[in-house]
Amino acid sequence: RWRIVAGLIADVESEHVECREQPIGLERLRRSLAAFSAARYGRAGAPETDVLDQELDHALAAIRPLRVRTLAPVRRLLRAAAVVERWRRAWTR
Repeated sequence: RWRIVAGLIADVESEHVECREQPIGLERLRRSLAAFSAARYGRAGAPETDVLDQELDHALAAIRPLRVRTLAPVRRLLRAAAVVERWRRAWTR
């Protein structure tokens, strides 16, 4: 599942490179993935389950809006809105 999430992050980032806008939950999701990676590949010892539970909740809350943004109709609508905004800025100069 985390590979899917990593792919989702890459898709969302690639769409927002041009407009330099980052979805709100993307950084929160990165931090959650970092916490899970640290627990998985960190030093021996029991991971703190409370921290991991909290990070899981944050990750799930961040994924929901990102999943909606990656649906084809939503992506098309967002691209169309970006094109309209570019044209509006170009013609109001």
